[in-house]
Amino acid sequence: MGEMCEEEYMPPWNYTAPDVDFTPHLQKHRGFNGTCQVLLSGTRYFLKTPESVTVTSIMDDYDRLIREAERYVYLETQFYVGLPTSYIRCAKNSKDPKFHPKNKVPAAIFARVTNAMRDNEDFSFVLSVPIGPQPTMALYAVLMSLFGECGLVPCLERYRSENNIHEPLKKYFSVYFHGRVANLPSGSAGTVAYTTYVHSKMLLVDDRYAHVGSANCNDRSMTGEGDAQANVRFTAESAKRDTNGVLKLREKVFGYLFPYLKPDKNLDPFSTYKRSLSEMVADAVDTARASKTVAEATGLDWRRGTLHGKPLRTLEDWDKIAGGFKYIDLSGTIDEKALPLLWPLTADIWGEPAQWKRFLNSTKLSKVAW
Repeated sequence: MGEMCEEEYMPPWNYTAPDVDFTPHLQKHRGFNGTCQVLLSGTRYFLKTPESVTVTSIMDDYDRLIREAERYVYLETQFYVGLPTSYIRCAKNSKDPKFHPKNKVPAAIFARVTNAMRDNEDFSFVLSVPIGPQPTMALYAVLMSLFGECGLVPCLERYRSENNIHEPLKKYFSVYFHGRVANLPSGSAGTVAYTTYVHSKMLLVDDRYAHVGSANCNDRSMTGEGDAQANVRFTAESAKRDTNGVLKLREKVFGYLFPYLKPDKNLDPFSTYKRSLSEMVADAVDTARASKTVAEATGLDWRRGTLHGKPLRTLEDWDKIAGGFKYIDLSGTIDEKALPLLWPLTADIWGEPAQWKRFLNSTKLSKVAW
């Protein structure tokens, strides 16, 4: 670890790096074996590259790692915007012909997941996003990318149907948001529900690679045509649990999301059980009877996006609730220690696609792809 970030950093053209030695800091705080590489995205406006050079090393590395993944990929991102390449023509012929993002990551996800379906592999992809990324234009783009006619989920379902794949989609792919239901402090009656606004950008692959940094999964971050972004990719060189930093990070993340489970036993994608990580995550929610427990005690059904049978999107200040700025007052009490912080994100929460345009505050749909 003492040699991390010394050889593979690729600085911008004519950029003078500050004379700072981070090695003592890294040695002091982490004892994991591995190497890291700094990856960039941007153009000459931010990175001082030649006019004809656009840097897309973050997107290229995401694309490679996802396509070559063997057992699992976990992606946590604030904005997921993009369409599977094989269905771009569908997007261009849709009601929103200007909505056709260019970044390669969704196509890589689609290709890897459908290959796993075709070959019946023990591979899966788990995606974690906010329930409602702000601002409203971004929300529309995310809904289009996930649940629109040419979005990732419908495309994967169509592939299953067209190729007679009998296993449920959750074996290979699932998408979640972070939500919390908790009792009020002692002396107060009732419970509250709120969402956690995911702002992190993290990619975990096969307990071997970890990406952290500033890049979201959208054109603005990936194609090099928007803001300058910087990620660090850590590659673990040890398969041993005590010295594998990516494995430890994965266990820490899922230990937080499922506090009632032991990630090293219940959520181990390399266990001998024939279950994918996506299935394990789905079962971790179902086994706790979490959704039913909350619905019975409080009337809140995260899965269907309802409160006492009425859509959450009809609540006053729902946009603020979805953005993590307000909470929902509930009745009853629950065993919050037996609940996950990760919940299935479905199209039901936001209604039919025809209703999504109400989240737009601009008619310039081409900008939504960012």
